[in-house]
Amino acid sequence: MRRSTMPSAEALATAVDLLRSEQLDDADAAFTAILAESPDQPDALHFLGVLRHAQGWVDEGVSLIRRALAATPNNASAWNNLGNVLLLAGRGDEAADAYEHAVTHGNGADAVRALNNLGVLHRKLGRLDRSEQALRHAVERDPACADAWYNLSTTLIKQGRVHDGLVAHSKAVALWPEDVQSRQEVIRALLLLDERERAARL
Repeated sequence: MRRSTMPSAEALATAVDLLRSEQLDDADAAFTAILAESPDQPDALHFLGVLRHAQGWVDEGVSLIRRALAATPNNASAWNNLGNVLLLAGRGDEAADAYEHAVTHGNGADAVRALNNLGVLHRKLGRLDRSEQALRHAVERDPACADAWYNLSTTLIKQGRVHDGLVAHSKAVALWPEDVQSRQEVIRALLLLDERERAARL
């Protein structure tokens, strides 16, 4: 009797779920099995690269994600993850280039995440003008992105623009879930934004 095998899409989804739930050994085995049958499967290469980074093997992680991108150069998510890995490895200029590619090829959430990451990276490198530009583009694309508003506030305050920074911070506070914050902080933020009715309800 022929042994049935799990379809590749299902196998890949299972492997990604294992990675996201931090079951690294099981995820490793699952990605390795996929690549044993399809050595150039780009999604498996991409996520195995993310896994290798989590395991501390940064150079191998970068190499695997780059192999995935050679096959699918328009994959914004892979470019964004490559940027994250390079940033954590201290390779800032390479990370910035990866994030720029993610913005170029991304739509919606992928592009916003990349712009947010790019803004943080530029701030860490002391490029405050470029940081502000990237983060403003992020909030223009998604005005409900609290993380981008928060990071913009940090950049503006570092520039000495304290009032503008406080307004941006207040936007972040107003967007984050109210049940995980100090109610007083949310009320102060709403008052600064002149959202008095919402503040009164709280």
